[in-house]
Amino acid sequence: MRLIRKLLDAIMLVAVLGAGLWVVALLTVAGHIYITKSIPYGFSDWIVDVQTRSQYWPRHEPHSCLFYVVRFWAFTGLVVLAGAVCAIYLRRRPRARAERRE
Repeated sequence: MRLIRKLLDAIMLVAVLGAGLWVVALLTVAGHIYITKSIPYGFSDWIVDVQTRSQYWPRHEPHSCLFYVVRFWAFTGLVVLAGAVCAIYLRRRPRARAERRE
């Protein structure tokens, strides 16, 4: 039982760290686009470009830009939500252990 609990805690810690790294990467890209002005397009254009780059053949049409933007933000929301839920769970666990000992 302890092994399963430790494994679950490790997976949750990885989820928290992954969500944090995802947010840092997005802030870095947004800063690079908007602060340095070195990329001639906006953040939503970057989202579409990253998802469609070298993916389509000449006669294969991509989806609309809205599809890629919504898919990106849905994925981002899920990653951040999973990281937040895991962080809350990991933060509450030591208190539960301390209460059981008393």
